[in-house]
Amino acid sequence: IPGPKSVEAIKHLDKVFDTRSLNMMANYQNSYGNYIADLDGNVLLDVYAQIASIPVGYSNPSLLLAATSPEMASAIINRPALGNFPQHDWASILETGILRVAPKGLNQVFTAQAGSDANELAYKAAFMWKRRMERGGPD
Repeated sequence: IPGPKSVEAIKHLDKVFDTRSLNMMANYQNSYGNYIADLDGNVLLDVYAQIASIPVGYSNPSLLLAATSPEMASAIINRPALGNFPQHDWASILETGILRVAPKGLNQVFTAQAGSDANELAYKAAFMWKRRMERGGPD
């Protein structure tokens, strides 16, 4: 690893993308569960899980089914800024989804795609809170 197909793909990618941090070229269509495949047919146990961002595994059948729904198509196409422009049924989605498995006493959730997004949004929330206080509070 990398095999000949991956080497060629890396050379091609290197023309348009900085590949210095690249570990391997993945073939996600052939990856499944906890196993990640490369272009040369190697299949490896992935204990890293994309920095723990895919804990339910590659090509998860339930997620693949959800990805075909009109709701998922809308979420992918419209990419809402949920803190500012949530869709009309966002409360219901949260209540019937992630909040069903939340620890007792935790009745709110704030979603972000990654740690850096969470940090950025925390700064924004702090700035908005500060300005709100300067204006005399929420009312």
